[in-house]
Amino acid sequence: MNRPKSLFKAVFIIAVFFGFVGSTKAQQQGDPPTVRELVVGAFQITRTNLISLIISSDSLMVFKTEKKVNGLDNYIGVDNYKSTVQLIGDDKDLQSARFTFAFTTEHDVNKLQYMRMSYFVVSIAGKSGLDWFYGPSGKFSKNPTEAINEHQQLDYLNADFKYDPKDKAISIIFTKFK
Repeated sequence: MNRPKSLFKAVFIIAVFFGFVGSTKAQQQGDPPTVRELVVGAFQITRTNLISLIISSDSLMVFKTEKKVNGLDNYIGVDNYKSTVQLIGDDKDLQSARFTFAFTTEHDVNKLQYMRMSYFVVSIAGKSGLDWFYGPSGKFSKNPTEAINEHQQLDYLNADFKYDPKDKAISIIFTKFK
């Protein structure tokens, strides 16, 4: 009766050994696949990738290079509803990212822009950013006549939610820690 257990044990050990040898050989034959491009800086996403993500959610957003800000690259995107995205900094070292949208009289457009703003937040700051974003945006939905100016530090980024009822515009601003 001991023989089947020891036979099974021997086969198992041989299988594990060959699995280990096979994976070692595969690693020697090339680089392992990268999960995400290594990015220097707090944003953990390149400007190029962020622009691609933004355009994937708003194909009408057009980005242009504008005059440098404090010697840093300045990209501004505008869509048909006058929402704007401003990205300041080098491709692999963003310093600031801002999304602003002004409310329209069309509920569906406002809802769509809010979803795009949420996508912007999660693209930059992940789940912790989205959890933070829901706080001030919840305050806004309860009382859109009250100004909101909330600040939070998230994963090496400063995050700001600004709403001025006179302008009827919400801005989300992420800046790198100084």
